Amino acid sequence: MLVAGLFFGIWPLIMNRSGLGGVQSAIIFSTCAAVIIIAFGGMTQGFNFTGAKFSYVFIASCFGGAGLIFLSIGLAHTSPKQVSKLFLIMVIAQIVVPATYHAFVNGGLDVRTGLGITTALVTAFLLT
Repeated sequence: MLVAGLFFGIWPLIMNRSGLGGVQSAIIFSTCAAVIIIAFGGMTQGFNFTGAKFSYVFIASCFGGAGLIFLSIGLAHTSPKQVSKLFLIMVIAQIVVPATYHAFVNGGLDVRTGLGITTALVTAFLLT
């Protein structure tokens, strides 16, 4: 997961300097990513979709695509000096969502998780 985090942390900082508009960078990014995923995924795991719940795949892809568009538009309209601030706010949101989900599927918020989510939201507010 550390390697994934490094790659997900690096690509937006580079894309911010590409000079592309938001939707254009999302299209090119998605196309290049798909080529890499198909090439490496096909070599390492194959393409077996048996048992896949495609309704979940579709919903997840819609959220992912919308998130990529919003991120790409933000990157296109943010200076290289301010991009880290934008990126930090996005990462905080990515922490709050699964933490809230974790609390939901485990029967509710405990004090520690509630304080963590509150602290993350306050941090995002202070960064804007």
